[in-house]
This record gives sequence, C-alpha cells and structure tokens, in this order.
Amino acid sequence: MGRDVAGFAQKNEIGCRIVGRFLGFDQQQMGEGAAGEGVALVVFVGLIYAYISAEQFYLENPSMGVVYAGYAFSNIGLWVLVR
Repeated sequence: MGRDVAGFAQKNEIGCRIVGRFLGFDQQQMGEGAAGEGVALVVFVGLIYAYISAEQFYLENPSMGVVYAGYAFSNIGLWVLVR
C-alpha cells in the first residue's frame, strides 16, 4: 500500500512540503519576536492551569486540583525549552 501512495504522488506531482509557522524555518518568524510570543503563551497557559488547580482545591475536588497543579508544573519544563 505504501508504494501505491508514493507512486500516486510521483505520478501526479503532489508536493509533500509542510507549511506552518515554525516548520518553514523562515528566519523572520524564528526571530526574537516569535520566541517572546512562545514564552508569553507558555507562561499564560501555566497561570491558567495554576488558577484552575487552586479553584479545584477550593471546590473540594483535590484529585483534579493535583492534576491541574501537575499541568502547571510541567509548563515550567516547557518554558525552559521555549526560552
């Protein structure tokens, strides 16, 4: 089956280029502005998770509070990668 797909793509000249914000490796998009946006987004999402965690503990739902606290904590590692 894999050969059929490859043959079809070659026969019909279908391009396999993935186009996206960071996948095109455009230097302008990969500049400081894009990295700053990524860090801000990760921090924002982490704060949302922390708020939801606190809310779940307040609503006496500790299991989901721990889950969202884990999400918020995992964003620290993601922040280090994005930086």
